[in-house]
Amino acid sequence: MTGSRIRVVGDPIPYADGSEELVLSLLAAAEDRSDGSDELEAAIIDWPTRYHLSSQRSNLLRPLRLSGTERVLEIGAGTGALTRFLAERAGSVTAVEGAVARARSVATRCEDLVNVDVVAGDFHAVAEGSDGDFDLVTVVGVLEYSTAESGGGHGPAPLLDAAASLLADDGVLVLAIENQLGLEYLAGAPEDHIGLPWIGVTGYPEPGPMTYSRRKLGSMLDDSGLTATRWLYPFPDYKLPSAILAHDVYDTLAAGQLVDQMVGQVVTYGARTSFVLGDVRAAHRTMVDAGIGPDVSNSFLVVAGRSQAAVDSRIDPTTLAWLFGSPRKRTYRRTRMVTGAGAPEAVTMLEYGGGEGSDWLQHHTVPSRPYLPGASLADVCEAFCRADDEAGLSNLLRRWADSIEEVDAPTSIDHPFADDATTSWASGQFLDIDLGNFVLQENSLSYVDDEWRVADPIDRDLVRFRALWNFARDLVARGARHPWPLTERVDDLALRLAGLSGVPVGESTPDRFRRAERSLQAIVSPLTPAELEGYLDPDRSVAAEFAERRGSLSDALALARKADAARRDAEATVLELQERAVELEAENERWGRAVRLRRVADLAADLAVRDQ
Repeated sequence: MTGSRIRVVGDPIPYADGSEELVLSLLAAAEDRSDGSDELEAAIIDWPTRYHLSSQRSNLLRPLRLSGTERVLEIGAGTGALTRFLAERAGSVTAVEGAVARARSVATRCEDLVNVDVVAGDFHAVAEGSDGDFDLVTVVGVLEYSTAESGGGHGPAPLLDAAASLLADDGVLVLAIENQLGLEYLAGAPEDHIGLPWIGVTGYPEPGPMTYSRRKLGSMLDDSGLTATRWLYPFPDYKLPSAILAHDVYDTLAAGQLVDQMVGQVVTYGARTSFVLGDVRAAHRTMVDAGIGPDVSNSFLVVAGRSQAAVDSRIDPTTLAWLFGSPRKRTYRRTRMVTGAGAPEAVTMLEYGGGEGSDWLQHHTVPSRPYLPGASLADVCEAFCRADDEAGLSNLLRRWADSIEEVDAPTSIDHPFADDATTSWASGQFLDIDLGNFVLQENSLSYVDDEWRVADPIDRDLVRFRALWNFARDLVARGARHPWPLTERVDDLALRLAGLSGVPVGESTPDRFRRAERSLQAIVSPLTPAELEGYLDPDRSVAAEFAERRGSLSDALALARKADAARRDAEATVLELQERAVELEAENERWGRAVRLRRVADLAADLAVRDQ
């Protein structure tokens, strides 16, 4: 027998985001529906399809240790992105999805697998008919809806209690949810479910979706009997994580530097425009140094059980972080694990996956390397920018630029990172010399991530400009402070940095960089052409970012007001219907009483006639 069928249990839940038919059609048309499919990634056209089809979705569960024999219960399977990941690595998966339209996508995505049972309906009805004894129960992006009608309306405590009751003695619950007090929300981003800024921070309206603080969520897990926990923190959030940090990260080594090195993206930009009005990464660094980093993480990933041994069997307690990087095509995806504890020399970076290449691009990975603590060059340069210290910034950038040694010219050019305009050459191992790939330790500057290489020499000035342009773009995207006018475009800012670093650039350098970058990303990245051009936009500036955020916030508030008005009208209509129902019931009661009295009178009259 092959294929997944849908069983309907109880009443389905009316939840939808409007993309269900499109996602189902894309899944049905795909030949490769496996976890991480490049074909599905290539079908992404907007945020809903990215959420349902991105290979980054399953990064959330990659820290789990699975043997291939586990019985898994997935509560709230959505369209099956995590179902497929679990089914390829566990023994069997029972995928429960409240909405029938979404359950169809789960079944389609997994129809070539024999170990998936798809159930549509209210989880509580499913739980009542289940024999339990699951090794793993997942609740990802579900608990927040438990108080809303679209999530069944039972509340978080009944959901957690029911989930806990279905676990085997040594089973674990895997829970992912946004943080009510997440840094992104504190900084002014709209709440993900309601669409208004600070609506969760100031207290959610009831009934409706709601998230919880770390303290509240921990208390709810304790109340459900799952008192052994391991807390993990996905960045930028649990939906499309590029990094997952263990709680121990915040208690070991120099936490601020370590977190900065590992977390490239602190908040979500792009898919859901962030409305923050300041440099969130700098704020995050301050909060980590103050000891409240875990409490302001945007999302939580919690593995909970009845014993610590059960939890540790699913999550390696010696791993400090899992790093996945930006979206990539399957050939180039890698996972890096930071393991160890205590002194810096005891910490190691392990790498899995990747290692393929194209005609000219090499993907260089190593099984393990020592972790090198210290501040990244990007962070130190950013500190000089915040301090308006152009002299200090120039000295450091010149030191970095000079560390890229010049080599002899090649006899021929067979890659896009050199052309007839090239006058200075560097080894191909220096293709990706972004400032974040260097660590500064006292007097030493170390190149710690030489993942991308070219076999032949490359244009030394072009790749140094590339690194400076990426740094400039990051400053602009985050609204970071720098010594120059906030209206400076990314290109202009990169040219200023090139001047400070002593890197010679010509008028054509920015365009040469963009042509080469398009060639590189066409090989490596699943970004659509429009997304890539948006990234390479030369005209962005801090001022433009702020203006767009203020405009977007104004539009969001206007839409929210319309939605709120529509909700009030709907509530008023419901109230009118309820009042009318009461009136009709009373009228029916009066009519029924009148009918009964009339029948009694008729019966009495009939009896009187008979007595005569």
